[in-house]
Amino acid sequence: MAMAKLMDMGFNEADVSALWNTYPSDAFLRYRPEQLVWQTQGVLPAIGSPSQILVRELAGGDSLEIFVRTPDKDGIFSGLMATLDRLSLGVQHARLLPSSDGYALDNFITLKGSHTPDSKRVAQTLSAALKDPAHIKPAKHMLPRQLKHFKTATRIEFSQHPDARRTLMSLVCADRPGLLADIAFVLLQRRIRVHDARIATFGERAEDIFVLSDRDDRAITAPEELALIHSALLEFLEGRKK
Repeated sequence: MAMAKLMDMGFNEADVSALWNTYPSDAFLRYRPEQLVWQTQGVLPAIGSPSQILVRELAGGDSLEIFVRTPDKDGIFSGLMATLDRLSLGVQHARLLPSSDGYALDNFITLKGSHTPDSKRVAQTLSAALKDPAHIKPAKHMLPRQLKHFKTATRIEFSQHPDARRTLMSLVCADRPGLLADIAFVLLQRRIRVHDARIATFGERAEDIFVLSDRDDRAITAPEELALIHSALLEFLEGRKK
């Protein structure tokens, strides 16, 4: 269905197939056909650019979908999270996938804030951030007054991923502005790679799952290293370090 629509738009089947062949098989389970059409329609005309960044407004006008295809390197997730936070965009859903040709394929659903610029400016700002994402630090936030009355105990748990090279980290804590940017920054500082993120927010409560590895793409299993990650995250999440 997606291929047929792209053919109707005038795209060459060989070009579409070449792009899709770089996608992991998970992409065709996680993305809807219309998302694949949107991504392909935006990526192919700009395939010669270092990165492709697509931004579109979703129905209702209060949220944006963002797709980033960029050469994979450490710090991309952290830099993107910090930049989206500075753009007053709250990430509600994230999908991080690797391509077979060395690119990161990151897709985000975000809620717009009162200071979010237009889609063109969002794309321009993200493009600038990708030049050196690992050096972008998260912004500091004051906890909104209404959230100070809610208390959610922070819980961080690690478990084995079905892929033996990965580690699952589940995190439950009080939601607040800049939360994902802080988490991503802490993991970057601990030299941890984020391969996927499943974001869920229920009122003042955040329940997120991350798929992690070390810099050598191995699962993180050493108890002392897991304890250090746990401790570093608590310093940010419970407000002891900013």
